[in-house]
Amino acid sequence: MKKISFIIPAYNCDQYIQKCIESIEKQEIQNDYEIIVINDGSTDNTEQILKKYANKNDKIKYIYQENKGATYARNRGIEEANGKWVIFLDADDELEDNMINNIDLEKIEKEKIDLVIGNYKKIDKDGNILSIVQDYKENKIITGEEILELCVADPKPGTKIYNLEKIKKEKLLFDHVKIGQDLDFFVKYLIYCNNVYITNQYIYKYRILDGSISRTYTFKILGIIDTFKCIRDFYIKINQKEIYENKIVFAEAIHYYYQFNKLRYFDNKWDRKAIFYMFKKYFKDIDLKGKRHYSKKADKIIRNFEYRLMFEKLFTSNMNRYIYLKLKKGKNR
Repeated sequence: MKKISFIIPAYNCDQYIQKCIESIEKQEIQNDYEIIVINDGSTDNTEQILKKYANKNDKIKYIYQENKGATYARNRGIEEANGKWVIFLDADDELEDNMINNIDLEKIEKEKIDLVIGNYKKIDKDGNILSIVQDYKENKIITGEEILELCVADPKPGTKIYNLEKIKKEKLLFDHVKIGQDLDFFVKYLIYCNNVYITNQYIYKYRILDGSISRTYTFKILGIIDTFKCIRDFYIKINQKEIYENKIVFAEAIHYYYQFNKLRYFDNKWDRKAIFYMFKKYFKDIDLKGKRHYSKKADKIIRNFEYRLMFEKLFTSNMNRYIYLKLKKGKNR
């Protein structure tokens, strides 16, 4: 059995995939590892690059599939992986330097940890650091009910080291939701965790690309509503509806807010109004009366969302959009 598996879906990523692979290869991994790269029907030079690396490194397993999307690719990776632990990376991500040595997997295994969550850095297309995201400033083990409160954590898969054996035991896979596949998987996995290790170490580098799907705003953002319906149905199916209503609802409210804020990028005022009303309707259906999250940040976001939903004309107006984009452009100079 491999100690750690890296699963990487790859689609038309010939500019970055070798940096991703090399960031893993240069880790001083004392334990055995494997890199499973699933070529999701790329039409650029991705295939040639991956085959070249696979021929040089027998720890790289190259798989080709017809273009189906990252969800199918990750699930194929889970099926093929043989590790104790797994990290899911996107093809344009990079592992943080010396990360594996900084996180003692042997010790974590002895502590019977089910999930490790750490920090990350944002980089530009050239690998320059844009910002450092340090959500966790200390090392600690979380148990009991507090684990479910982590549902409001950043869902980026690269910040997490999952227990692959547990994933396979519980037959957990990525769902085919339109938006928030990482979020969906993470929030469902939490219910199976007994011990979660929070570390102040940086696990990976998240590359920001202007043309990426996550930065292209369409009515697809409303798909987050269906994602939480999927999560809610899952908790009901496993007879944990009460946990959803007392814990996971905070994540639902926060992620509605994150998507709601993207309405400023829509040119058409009537599109902004339609998005506003949809999120207002579904946020109203969430029962948060008398409930407070242990995270002050989560509570602040929810209160801010409530405030914004009171001022439809302000937050859907052309003037608000103009001022916001003008200020943002000034910050980016």
